[in-house]
Amino acid sequence: MNLAAIVRLASPLVLAASLSGCMDLTSEIDVLSDASARSTSTVTLSNAVYAIVKQDESSHAENAADKPFCKENGATLTENADGSAACTAIKEGDFATITGTVDANIGTTTFTTVKPGVVRVAISTETLTRGMASEQKNLDSRDEQARTQIKAAYAGHAITIRIKGRKVIDTNMTVTADGVAQKVIPFEALIDGSANLPGELFAVVDTR
Repeated sequence: MNLAAIVRLASPLVLAASLSGCMDLTSEIDVLSDASARSTSTVTLSNAVYAIVKQDESSHAENAADKPFCKENGATLTENADGSAACTAIKEGDFATITGTVDANIGTTTFTTVKPGVVRVAISTETLTRGMASEQKNLDSRDEQARTQIKAAYAGHAITIRIKGRKVIDTNMTVTADGVAQKVIPFEALIDGSANLPGELFAVVDTR
């Protein structure tokens, strides 16, 4: 499941059920060469939210095929004993293939070969800010108690974006101990408008 699909899932299914629990999202791009990359996306749903997803798909079977959870080609669903679930989707191919997995009307991922062995990867944050705009307006319209409850439901949950290659040369994200450019964006900051994201998150990586 690519980043755009994750945000589409997050908005209608989870944000509409704010007090029921939450989820964590991770999207990682691993640049393999000057021309290819691997995209790995993981959605982890709490037991409460996964129960809502299953109930929704069961009670609206005729529409379930529109946006089924974890039914994409290459997606693997893991159901845990506590009722939570994780969906992991892996896609590998040339840059056009990986770029094409993101809906251009919501946000884009771009790959630019700076020079042989060096690639710049950029992810538009429009994917996130546009996807959450209506939820920010909804939050502002609630009374103080409701806003506190909604924000509490998302506390501790986040979207994590990771870009890696053999070595990260430059980035506007944080470089982790294992050499990955990473940005952790708390859901709470997205829904209350305080995320203050740049126009894009990027990393320049050495693939050699």
